[in-house]
Amino acid sequence: MNREKYLKNLIEAKYGNVRAFSEHIKLPYTTVRSILSRGLMNAKMGNIIKICNGLGIYLEDIININNSIINKITTTAVQLSSEKQYQLYNYSIKLSHSENNLDSFACTKIRTLGFVSAETGEIQIGDKLAETVNYYGSVPEYNYVLKVNGNSMAPILENNQIIFVKKLDGNYIYSGQIVIALLNDHAFVKKIDIGKGRISLISLNSECSPVNISRNDEFIIQGIVII
Repeated sequence: MNREKYLKNLIEAKYGNVRAFSEHIKLPYTTVRSILSRGLMNAKMGNIIKICNGLGIYLEDIININNSIINKITTTAVQLSSEKQYQLYNYSIKLSHSENNLDSFACTKIRTLGFVSAETGEIQIGDKLAETVNYYGSVPEYNYVLKVNGNSMAPILENNQIIFVKKLDGNYIYSGQIVIALLNDHAFVKKIDIGKGRISLISLNSECSPVNISRNDEFIIQGIVII
């Protein structure tokens, strides 16, 4: 696997697509796409460092790609079944929590508005459902916080997990992003899949069928889930 393919795989695994990643690191989409197609050797070092920082990897991981532990893990993971990949992911999360003791993170009081369904299309918000919870970790820029109800978005979004939501405010939606979507008076947290002449809401759990949007549906994107 060459360096460019390696980076693209990491970008798509973490952000869904190159465009969403470009927006996150505040680097033009055309610049990132050019780096991935023309090669790192033709790119500015500052842009390469931005890409590495956005992916949470070191520059050395790209230079010594064949010996990179991340590359070895990725190479192994793609050979596993979906079930084994989920097990590997969940185990890595447990390792991360044990290595980065929660006590080392600042505790932030976060107020949730209620629940949004990952499965049945219900949204439950209001003063009676709102609660203040302790959150450990980095808090992103957000407009409101909800809790996930259901397991169709596991392992990325687990049942009862809190999610930070950013309103659109004129921003574009890209295929692969996780969104809060209103569909015919129902609300879902799903990954959006945008193709030529079609839009679908996709679950990460392969046992759940996609929700296809027709022209007769009332469909609104309420916000983007910040992961």
